[in-house]
Amino acid sequence: MNKAPPTGWHDFKFGNLCERIVNGGTPSTDSPAYWGGKTPWVTGADFTPKGIGEIRRFVTDLGVRSSATSVVKTGNLLVVTRTGVGKLAIAPFDIAISQDVTGLYLKSDVVDTKFAYYVLSRELEELKKLNQGTSINGIVRADLEGHVVHIPGSASDQRRIAAILTSLDHAIEATEALIEKHQQIKAGLMHDLFTRGILPDGQLRAPQHTTPTLYREGQVGHSPSDWGVVPAKALCSVITKGTTPPASDMWQGRGGVRFLRVDNLTFDGTLSFVASDFRISETTRAATLARSRCVKGDVLMNIVGPPLGKVGLVSTERVNVNQAIALFRPRD
Repeated sequence: MNKAPPTGWHDFKFGNLCERIVNGGTPSTDSPAYWGGKTPWVTGADFTPKGIGEIRRFVTDLGVRSSATSVVKTGNLLVVTRTGVGKLAIAPFDIAISQDVTGLYLKSDVVDTKFAYYVLSRELEELKKLNQGTSINGIVRADLEGHVVHIPGSASDQRRIAAILTSLDHAIEATEALIEKHQQIKAGLMHDLFTRGILPDGQLRAPQHTTPTLYREGQVGHSPSDWGVVPAKALCSVITKGTTPPASDMWQGRGGVRFLRVDNLTFDGTLSFVASDFRISETTRAATLARSRCVKGDVLMNIVGPPLGKVGLVSTERVNVNQAIALFRPRD
């Protein structure tokens, strides 16, 4: 049940905020004359969390006229209502859309486009739930048009709210860029530390090409001459891989014991549970998964890919791993 809107706000069916709603389509890929023109054409796969990504395909005027695609004018809303459902963008230029995408022309005297963008980004999760468990994979146009939203009656209030959220988005983007930069710095530093090492004064050893006498050629390439190369089994009390119980014994959500898969590993050693968070029962763990039990301090690495080289450091006793993950237990 929708709550009553705040004072000065009004309820609208979303369809009543739109002057026009247009669907998309795909020009025939068997007709070269339809492709390679000047008009960008996008599918749901071309959307990113920040809007439209790199444009991969362009259509000709003939392709537009000869198909169900629509060209959405600059500044209007684009909503992915099929494959990749729930992604949003404001058209950065005139752009043709596939059947995955719906174009929304809003009533500018009623609602600010940027404000509507943020309203939809919040409401689309509710719309997606309407068709869960059915054969429909996406958002039905009638559901979108009939969905009730609350908006301020004042255009200036709408613009102020949109400006606050835009400012926050910019701050997030700047933070993400900084994190990416530091990840690159870390990757470079790790390469130097693990191939050159450090001197007693804490400084990096000079690179091999400038001081070749400080290095030797070995099984793993050049390494400092005072380093040794030993097999992993000499450093570990246990090296094994996990096992997987029947799918009926696993679930996603809360309770039980976490069961790690490759998508829980990362390239920086942390464990991520965004993609999946599978669990097993204590009974299953005790009965069939002794080999896959981890202890605090275990090092994990995927042995099935691509990509290979994802790792994780276990910080709890309550974790098991599947057969795609190798487990290394360093000696004390």
